Amino acid sequence: MTVEGGKKKFVNFKDEEGGAPCRLLGLSCVRATNTTCVAAQRDCFFHFLTIIVIYLVVTNSELKSAIPILNLIGQFPAMPWDSTTNEWIYGPQSWCRTELVTGQSGFGDETVITVPSAVKNQTLTNAPSLSLPVRQKGEAILKGIHNAQVASLFGLKDNAVSDAPFRLVKQTYRGQQHQNLVLADSYIALSYCWHNPTWLTAGKKASGSPTKSQIPISEEIFTTILNERRSENEGIWIDQLCINQTDAKEKAVAIGSMDVIYQCARLVAVVIEDVTISKSEILALQSVLDTINRGGGWQYRDNFNISRTLTELTSKIFSARWFTRAWCGHELLMSTNQVFFITAEPEDQSRPLVVKMSSEFLLDLCILAKSVSSVFPSTEFVSLESTYARSLARFYTYTLRRLNPGKIHLHESNSLTPSYLRTFSQVFGFDASVVSDKLSIVLNVLQCGLYLKDSIMTQEQCLYAIYHLALSARDPTCLSTCGKSLQQAAWMRWPRGHDIIEPYVGTSSRHLCLEITPRFQDDAMELDFVILGTTKSVHRAKSRHMAWAEAVVKKCVELADEFPDKGNEFLEDIIQEPHEALERRQFYSEILACIREFGMEWLEANWQLKDPDHMDPDIISGLGLLMTTDAQAIDAFLPSQWDDLVPILHLVDGLTGAWIIEEPGTLWKPAWVETSDNPNGLMLFLCPDIENCSVAIPTLLLRAEHGFLKRIWFIVPKNMNNVSGKDFEVIGKSSSFGRVALEDLRTKLRVETHRLCM
Repeated sequence: MTVEGGKKKFVNFKDEEGGAPCRLLGLSCVRATNTTCVAAQRDCFFHFLTIIVIYLVVTNSELKSAIPILNLIGQFPAMPWDSTTNEWIYGPQSWCRTELVTGQSGFGDETVITVPSAVKNQTLTNAPSLSLPVRQKGEAILKGIHNAQVASLFGLKDNAVSDAPFRLVKQTYRGQQHQNLVLADSYIALSYCWHNPTWLTAGKKASGSPTKSQIPISEEIFTTILNERRSENEGIWIDQLCINQTDAKEKAVAIGSMDVIYQCARLVAVVIEDVTISKSEILALQSVLDTINRGGGWQYRDNFNISRTLTELTSKIFSARWFTRAWCGHELLMSTNQVFFITAEPEDQSRPLVVKMSSEFLLDLCILAKSVSSVFPSTEFVSLESTYARSLARFYTYTLRRLNPGKIHLHESNSLTPSYLRTFSQVFGFDASVVSDKLSIVLNVLQCGLYLKDSIMTQEQCLYAIYHLALSARDPTCLSTCGKSLQQAAWMRWPRGHDIIEPYVGTSSRHLCLEITPRFQDDAMELDFVILGTTKSVHRAKSRHMAWAEAVVKKCVELADEFPDKGNEFLEDIIQEPHEALERRQFYSEILACIREFGMEWLEANWQLKDPDHMDPDIISGLGLLMTTDAQAIDAFLPSQWDDLVPILHLVDGLTGAWIIEEPGTLWKPAWVETSDNPNGLMLFLCPDIENCSVAIPTLLLRAEHGFLKRIWFIVPKNMNNVSGKDFEVIGKSSSFGRVALEDLRTKLRVETHRLCM
């Protein structure tokens, strides 16, 4: 690093020569032996992430329905499930190599150069964040924010990119003449964790930079990354060095440009420094890759020890601090090509190693790890999955977005919007040193065409600001949140994981915009409601179906040990301690009684609306047979008949896991209303037992596309001093299962206007 007076020296120059060669250790590229099978697996895993509940098992390279495996509502999923994988590999893009570091960084000086504006514009011009539709969206949102103070916090994305200097780290040599840089058509961007006194990297003491220069990562990894350059002219973007950390205005526009930086990087080098891959783990990697390269399928059941080692390696990798950082997740999502660089135990004391693996390869490790952990009787892997579930979920969600460009892409439309509140909840669940940086990340992930100007904000202030942005963008998920009220605006609620269910039919996880932005101030929001009735007038489960439902639940309790899926939430609920189980059994019995009363035609029609891709004919047939079986016959089921009850697990998991989610800490019970004379017009939801409480739906949420939201609201008059009679408070909200297109209720039922104060 060229330094003057203890500060980084920023210079302009044309190019330089040099670089350190590295030899490969023979861990050659992996080639798929069955890419069709794995592509199908990947598609299935992608759908599993977007539809909330999936029922999947891979058998003999074919996808077939099986027992329900995971409920994602209100929790973060563990690794992908694949219980009988024979071939494990993605294809030419999935590879792992071990770099032998034969030299040391530092035979050249690392110098930070400023790229000329014309070259910068040419290099960054194709970033999706700078497209015309994104700019137009940003202009419209900014114009629609009626709170001038909030609007002043934000600026247009392309203005930030235009104002931010674009610098790159280059390696130069003594005697070399510095010239203006005229070629910078590609660069490598670093994704790493900043060092601090409390964080230990592998084999290092807590300190600042581990290198002799000011490069903020280890010498071994930096040397390896230098050798990834296409030529000596290709620079490396490192935030600590390429952003003037003492200039607040520059930092603001640079942070606002981070999505563009990572979108346009030829390669994003992900640096993992607090994990060391052991010699035995390298040998395990070598073994599986050698097998694949010889044309053989990797039979993990025949290689338990090696597979177990790789599973432990996967958990070790995901224990790294990088997977917990909000900025690192942002960099993963924004980039199109990532390579992970991980330190490894050297063959001897003088020959350090760095393992390089593509993000596709790491995803393959996740798939293998889930396959292996599913057949080991030990619970050790279950606890590992639980520990790193959030990191795993984000990694394969973001990776699959890139691997499935036809499934999820930046689709700009005036009629669709992503969920601002769900994105806020996801990003703020990770760590960042500066809270307001998370809001910058939210803006980048949303691709809303805006950036956050220099501002230090609390977490609640960030949420207050995002509500204004979301309402200006007419994001309907603003009306689905049920968490704690904000102090500044009591009707604004903290978003929770189970408050917002992304649509998965035809909209690529984007929601249809609200028709209008509702009127609101800090003290209240004004909405029109269709009144469905009161909590006392809605229908409940009828006794003639309760006997059947109770018999089904009782038999599931008796045969719980026979079911292969021991982790099913429904089964766990009904077999817990007696005083807790009785309440849960009653709840599930009431749901099943309602379903039986509605009939199979209603169930099949509405399942088709919610999740057509996983409405398995065998499950539907099994439910039909079970519903026609009387309670006495169900009581007489033998242990060998446990599979006759499997359809119930599917149904209950879908209902309580994705379609009518319970409100934590409440004792709401199943209820239903008739929304039309048609038998399929029945709508099931969860309802509190409160006096003088209206059951209502905001008219803005009557369209079918809003059927995934918590649009059944329970509202009561605010207080006795409510002179206008319009001030109400929201007791709670529920999602529903049943008819989704409800626009006709505007004319059939009473419509009232209320001010919601909290």
